[in-house]
Amino acid sequence: MPALLSVELFEIVRVVLVRRAKTAGLAGTVWTAAEQSAWQQHGTLTLLVLALNNNSLLMRLWDTSSVREPIVKILPWFEHASGQITAMCLSPRAEWLACVCRNHMIYLVPCYTLLTGGRPKVSNWSLQDITAINQAEKQSLASCVAWWETHDNRQIIIIGSKSGRIVFIDLVLRQEVCSIQVLSSVASIELLGMTSAKATYLLIRVEEGQTWRMILESPSEVLVSDGSLDWSARDTAAEFVSCLDGDKMPEHFYPTQFKLLHVDVKLSSQQRKGQLFMAVHDLITQRFELWNADMDLQDQALFTYKLLRRASMLQFTETVTFVVCQEDKQPPSLHVLSSQLAASIPATNEPPQEEPGSSDTVLQSFTLPSDEKLLGIYLCHQPSDGNSETASIEQDQISHSVLDSCFVVTSQGVYHCRQKMSPEDIFLEMATRCDTSDTTDKLGIALQLDICGLYQIAGERRLARNEYSHAMRLFRLANCPSMKLVKMFIEKGRISEIMSYLEMVLSDQDTQSPGDPKALADCLLHCYVQQILEVRSERELHAKLVEKLSQFVNDNFAYDDQSAMKLLARNGLVDLTLQVAKARAKVGEATDLLVKQGSLQLRAQHAASLTSTDHALVMATCYDGVLIRCMQPDDLVSTLLSQPDLIPRCLTHLLSMLSTLSQQSLLRIVRFFDPSRSAVRFLLSRSTSKKPRRYSTGSIASLSSLALNEAQEMFVEPMMDEYIEFFLLSVLALRMKRTMEVPLDCSFVLPTIDRELAAVSAQSVGEVRHRPTTPTAIVSMLPLSCGQSHAAAVLQGDVYTWGQTQNGRLEVGLTPMVACWLSSC
Repeated sequence: MPALLSVELFEIVRVVLVRRAKTAGLAGTVWTAAEQSAWQQHGTLTLLVLALNNNSLLMRLWDTSSVREPIVKILPWFEHASGQITAMCLSPRAEWLACVCRNHMIYLVPCYTLLTGGRPKVSNWSLQDITAINQAEKQSLASCVAWWETHDNRQIIIIGSKSGRIVFIDLVLRQEVCSIQVLSSVASIELLGMTSAKATYLLIRVEEGQTWRMILESPSEVLVSDGSLDWSARDTAAEFVSCLDGDKMPEHFYPTQFKLLHVDVKLSSQQRKGQLFMAVHDLITQRFELWNADMDLQDQALFTYKLLRRASMLQFTETVTFVVCQEDKQPPSLHVLSSQLAASIPATNEPPQEEPGSSDTVLQSFTLPSDEKLLGIYLCHQPSDGNSETASIEQDQISHSVLDSCFVVTSQGVYHCRQKMSPEDIFLEMATRCDTSDTTDKLGIALQLDICGLYQIAGERRLARNEYSHAMRLFRLANCPSMKLVKMFIEKGRISEIMSYLEMVLSDQDTQSPGDPKALADCLLHCYVQQILEVRSERELHAKLVEKLSQFVNDNFAYDDQSAMKLLARNGLVDLTLQVAKARAKVGEATDLLVKQGSLQLRAQHAASLTSTDHALVMATCYDGVLIRCMQPDDLVSTLLSQPDLIPRCLTHLLSMLSTLSQQSLLRIVRFFDPSRSAVRFLLSRSTSKKPRRYSTGSIASLSSLALNEAQEMFVEPMMDEYIEFFLLSVLALRMKRTMEVPLDCSFVLPTIDRELAAVSAQSVGEVRHRPTTPTAIVSMLPLSCGQSHAAAVLQGDVYTWGQTQNGRLEVGLTPMVACWLSSC
């Protein structure tokens, strides 16, 4: 058996056995055997008749749609030599048998009535006994016969004789209506009927091998005999005409020879997808071709198939082809070929060399008895509810393919090659067993199955058995919709498998994923979050997952940013939320989400990740700077000093936190706000001495302007003296931190500044001489005056100056006085 099938798709059983028994024949005592066979299928009704050499007929009637056993009956025949059957055929409706005997008589046998007792649809003859019709042509014996039922239901018998004469006999009128002559003895005749086109052709093959074609019916004309010499249009739509005999027959009704075909070519009629084609079988090259029914062989074949060596008989279906091969000194063999694979092999003019059983197109092979003579092979169409070639798969409900079978008739019996297993079951068995999909795919192609649907069912079965890796492989082979696959695995709780699958799908840029990339990316994001939440207690694994998710949100742009930020913020993944915000320029939305989710405590690295970019202003203004206000004091100092643009908006809040700052943070503030340093100068240059704008309520326009500005929370730049005040208070706070042994408690209140002195000009205080006496206590208010480049203050009778020192302006050289003071603290 070929490697393609490890189990049996078909089986062959003997349904009729002709027992070997000695019988008296014309040539003396012989063994009982079948000499001729006739087959006909009409719908689900099949009728097989064997003519035995013991002067009897064996009839077998079988309804393929029924579970009942076939009806078999043996009918005695004439024992005289003149009653020997030379040719026989069955009616198209599988009801009557026509036998042509040596005495040139035609006998009609009511097989359907004899077997079932029912009445046939065509009942023009006796139902109780055989009907004898005298044949006018008695010059030679009949070699073949065919039953032609015309489109207007005339019953015509066509007899081919060894003399080359073909006779047409009307069975109802019981008379010969016309005849034609071909060059040599007629070997076989076959009717090729096109029901849809209302056309009928007669294929005539002579002993020398030539093949002839004769038009019997066509859409415009028909050759029938109705006893009239006149041409008449019996069907005006089709413009049928009739004629009586050969003398009146138009020339185009006479047989024409296929001159392009050599003698080793057989013609027959074959069906494909419900359409009838003319089949051309080259016995030398084993090319099998299907042509249009008009038989114009000057064109190209519609379909070409490569058969096996020494193929002598065949029956073709769209899915499988049954081929009988007869090798020299070898018993005959029956091979089941894949029609699809046979069509994919280039057909050449060279005969095939490989053994029939070794061909890649062979599904199965059977050896027939060597001592039995082959009489014929007949195709049996199996009924099905739908298209038998395709499996309809829906939610693990498989509509199994029903394949056609064949009957092989030999001299000693009848063998039925029938379907044993469903092709879908074989595919599923191979899919769940094989580690490679090549063999399984080849089987699916060979039998024209729904490969993706079957792989999906195989994956679902593996998943039901908790074989997750195998199930994932089968789902991928099935090109299963990604979201459906994700849903099935999530229902099983297999998050890790889904994450690996989604990472592979989203990272593969060469192939299109079977799903929406946005939906897949969102799903992977949810899986990451779920895994991170589950492994929070495992630091290393948690950190690894966070790192992978961080890389994903920064490298992938398919996920929905809004839903991603909501998901991350809801689960407390603040840093990742801000990463998404920065990657998608949605910092405002992210900070809004963090506030709504209550994630107000930003760690230093979170704030740094925002303020290190262009999003510092958004962070400071969101909900009136609530994120800034909720930061730890020392973290706030680091954030503000790294982004001085935030200081004007946060100066008031920072002032309220001086008592809670560490010495290190206070020292950093003092150094930064030292007016003699360049770092603070840009803030002083932005400062203003103007008061905030006040709005009147005397007009509607003013009221609208007020509402608009209040809604937008218009920011007013701090004045210069506010910066100086903040600096001095910072200095004092640092002094106290250093002199006190314990940290300041919450009741500590820094002294305030009398701002009435802030209007003093810079020149009036710029020349005040500084006395470098280090203060020991701070007990009184600070008279203060400041200018653009200088400032001065009086503290317990001592004057302190700071600012620019060029040209001895402060009378202390080039070193800021405050630096000397801070160094002594």
